Amino acid sequence: MENAQPQVLSMAKRLVLIGNQAFSVVNFRGSLLKDLSERGVACFALAPGYTDATRTAVRELGATPIDLTLSRTGMDPFRDLFAYREISARIAEIRPDITLGYTPKPAILGTLAAKKAGVPKRFAMIEGLGWAFGAGGTIMEELRRKVARGVSVALYRQALAAADNVFFLNEADVKDFEGLDLLRPGQAILLGGIGVDLDYWTRQRPKPATPAFVMMARMIRDKGVYDFVAAAQQLRRENMDARFILLGDLDLHPGAVRRSELQGWVEDGVLEWPGHVEPKPWLEESSIFVLPSFYREGVPRSIQEAMAMEMPIITSTVPGCRDTVEEGENGLLVPPRDPAALAAAMRKLAERPDLIKEMGKNSRKIAKQRFDDKRSNRRVIDALHL
Repeated sequence: MENAQPQVLSMAKRLVLIGNQAFSVVNFRGSLLKDLSERGVACFALAPGYTDATRTAVRELGATPIDLTLSRTGMDPFRDLFAYREISARIAEIRPDITLGYTPKPAILGTLAAKKAGVPKRFAMIEGLGWAFGAGGTIMEELRRKVARGVSVALYRQALAAADNVFFLNEADVKDFEGLDLLRPGQAILLGGIGVDLDYWTRQRPKPATPAFVMMARMIRDKGVYDFVAAAQQLRRENMDARFILLGDLDLHPGAVRRSELQGWVEDGVLEWPGHVEPKPWLEESSIFVLPSFYREGVPRSIQEAMAMEMPIITSTVPGCRDTVEEGENGLLVPPRDPAALAAAMRKLAERPDLIKEMGKNSRKIAKQRFDDKRSNRRVIDALHL
């Protein structure tokens, strides 16, 4: 473990950020860490999966990276108990003034550990309700969801009772948690998205003349990967002149897409799959962003990035996704688990270059209004009283 208590920072406010992936600390919380560090806050970023590159990136943001062995997925009580004890030990060593856990396990385990350690201020962030709160699938899938949902609700009830405030990204999640009696009056803070760096996520060259559809997500069923593929196959059968690009790495989730399937689609000429890559160059090469998720999203960061890059959005009507689209203005909404409807929406935009241009401009306009990370960071920092 790195030195968690540098003497030069002994008088500074200390904040422990707890995440489920080092990659997400840099990419999804980097802007917040930078803003906090510039205010003189000593930040410590606890997460599993650090590499030399992510460690360096976190240090450059002004924070201290600290390793965890937390498992991002699964419900192994022994592994989660070990993670809870590990988080508790790190918090005891750092002695922070504030903790902020985001994504389910860090929000739950981190908040409970902080309460036990007597941390004065404890915050959680709910970035969507995820697989356990979704719907649909086989009978066995629904049964597993029901069990996972029951466990999650019980744990959230304990953890959120110990939180000063709980940040949410969309209103539907707030209402669901209120309906489950998981929140106190005034405890929820609605952010409406974590935001993106609008100066970085800006288009540098014109969209391609040939329609290019891009989907960027974890390679799991619930993100709508198979629906995107089915729609691409349908449009290929219609001899549409278009590119279909799938960005994202393999995943350990139970519903993960297999490498052999992805390679098969590439070999069959259905789509391009470069894997886990720096996304901006690929968004530059694309004209329309697609995310047919039936996962309970927060407000997908990928869509916010695409909107800032002047791209029309085709996404599903599930909470979180639907919060990014003004129907007919900056994109189209389709029902989840409906590849035919998805193909129809993709066809409509491919046949209307004027709509691609107009909706893209509207996406950028909405991103400026709603998804500026500087504005979102200020709301978080104000709530933390820093």
